[in-house]
Amino acid sequence: MAKQLKTTELDFDKIKDNIKTFFKRTDSPFKDLDFDGSGLNQILDILAYNTHYNAVNAHMSVNESFLDTAQIRSNVVSHAKLIGYVPQSRLASTASLNLRLDAGGQTAALSIPEGTSFTGKVDGVTYTFKTTSDSANVLPVNGEYVFNGVTVREGTSKTKRFVYNNLINQQFIIDDKDIDKTSLVVRVKENESALDSTARTYSLFAIGDDVQSTSEVYYIYENYEGFYQIEFGDDVLGKKPSPGAVIICEYVSTQGEAANDINVFSFGTYGGDFPIDDIKTIETASKSAFGAERNTIENIKFNAPISFISKNRAVTTNDYTALINERFGNIIQDILVFGGQDTTPPQYGKVFIAIKPKGDEDVLTDLQKSQITDFLKNKKIIAIDTEVVDPDITFVFFNLSVKFDKNKTGLSENQLASRAETAIVTFNNSFEEFNNDFRYSTFLKAVDETDVSVLNSLAQVFCYKKFNIAKDNTQVSNVNFRFNMFGDAGQTQSFISTTTWEFNSLRYELEDRPIANDTTKRRLKLIRITNSNERIATEFEAGFLYPATGLLEINPLPTDADSTIEITATPRSYNISSSENNILSLDLNKTNIQVTDKDIITSDNIIRAKAIAEQEDAAQVTDTSSTTITGGNSVSTVSAGSASSSSAASSTTTTTTTTTTTPTGGGYN
Repeated sequence: MAKQLKTTELDFDKIKDNIKTFFKRTDSPFKDLDFDGSGLNQILDILAYNTHYNAVNAHMSVNESFLDTAQIRSNVVSHAKLIGYVPQSRLASTASLNLRLDAGGQTAALSIPEGTSFTGKVDGVTYTFKTTSDSANVLPVNGEYVFNGVTVREGTSKTKRFVYNNLINQQFIIDDKDIDKTSLVVRVKENESALDSTARTYSLFAIGDDVQSTSEVYYIYENYEGFYQIEFGDDVLGKKPSPGAVIICEYVSTQGEAANDINVFSFGTYGGDFPIDDIKTIETASKSAFGAERNTIENIKFNAPISFISKNRAVTTNDYTALINERFGNIIQDILVFGGQDTTPPQYGKVFIAIKPKGDEDVLTDLQKSQITDFLKNKKIIAIDTEVVDPDITFVFFNLSVKFDKNKTGLSENQLASRAETAIVTFNNSFEEFNNDFRYSTFLKAVDETDVSVLNSLAQVFCYKKFNIAKDNTQVSNVNFRFNMFGDAGQTQSFISTTTWEFNSLRYELEDRPIANDTTKRRLKLIRITNSNERIATEFEAGFLYPATGLLEINPLPTDADSTIEITATPRSYNISSSENNILSLDLNKTNIQVTDKDIITSDNIIRAKAIAEQEDAAQVTDTSSTTITGGNSVSTVSAGSASSSSAASSTTTTTTTTTTTPTGGGYN
């Protein structure tokens, strides 16, 4: 029996058992007592509770002493403060608008004043947005004032005033947890009787600033109540306001992420006097975005150490990643930062930032890109240029066949197919990131584990990219699959297939043809689709395809309007690598899943008879070298590697998209 009382337990029942064991030891004067009786049992409970409380309190006290184990927000914030991290506040959602105003006979220059309001709705709730500054002056054109790229921000403008009384460590608390601290402007005027226009604007202190005794800076922290508090220097690290000075804090109180994703705006009121009665049209250039909630405890624990390493400056790629995630993490699914020296060809002196946004959008808006670039201006090395680039997404889809044992399950083939779909979605959610390679065996393993009845699976892998055909483009555009395509450079069958677009009310698509005695590249040809679905090869030179690298050099293409097509190709290897700003994304909508209890012999079994028939039909192309592309755009025939010339069409037609044949073949290595 124990002669010493164990004091290391945290569980109440174990503590009580330890006390009981201690009293029942062989040399104890209480060894013959019944400790399960009502009286002694109550005493043991009290002893156990007291020990338990002390142990838990001691355990919590130690945990709260460290950033990564603390659970109370005020303690987490305090630890973060020691390494120079201030938790992010709510962030106001912003949008970009294009405005047209009826000049009403006026000819003078005009600007949209700061404070002009607009409203938008999300889920039936109305949110108010206001311009953040006066727009540039514009002159009327054809009786209209046109303002493009007017930035508006959601929220209510508020002002708080404090009087500086020279107390030691005097703090000024902004008791509003809806504040967007990035909008905070702190001004100081000498006394109450001074005009607000005479107040001097103080700047927020940032790590790395050269702060002198006369520097007009302020410091901001989050206090134990969760409010932000303002502090000033002591005439050593920053100028100290004089006694009686008035501190003016102007900021925006916002609803955060609730106001994101607004596409339709209505006019509210102009800020100040304005000679125009109403806005004629409002076009949303960039929908509302970047609204975010304040940092949670988990956000602070994650961001604070990374922020400490970056020191609020962008030097290494990790610094860029940390700073951007801290400020814009609410819209970012994944981010990749790489130097220009790693691109092909190298672009020295540049840093590229590729961002895959959250949600259904594949790319950031122009407003979002400019906000990120502006945010980095005072943090990056002066000689380095930063560019936010779109992720280069390669979409992957499958013809998937799953064999199962019907004696091991009560599920139907449709139910098993549904489980396979869920497995693909789950696989993609953890897979859709930069520098994440696709492994064929790993993918099939995920499918095989959907149910105990699944015996094996087999898939054909296809890839496609989206390509934007711009009406006014005059430059050669590159589409890079970044893999060796399945096939031989001299084959007659096209390596690629595309969806169609319209020009002069006719449908066109691309395909590639071999070049005599050339084993490295193939010629891209423009194919016209007739109303009877006859495919006619024109003599328009659309560019080149390099099958070994997956690169397409596409000349400017004739089109009635800006449109997007899909270019599909088959990789030679089903293990697909990702590099630079490339992201691989699985497309379930294009994936065909076939569940069977029969043997899967070859990949050809996966393709439906309809798909084979479509491919055979598509292979019938009439080669008419005399066919040229003419019409409203006056597009001339282009020689290999050159761009076509075009003039603006007099009318615009709607882009038509037609699904094309899925290619076959490929390898499983």
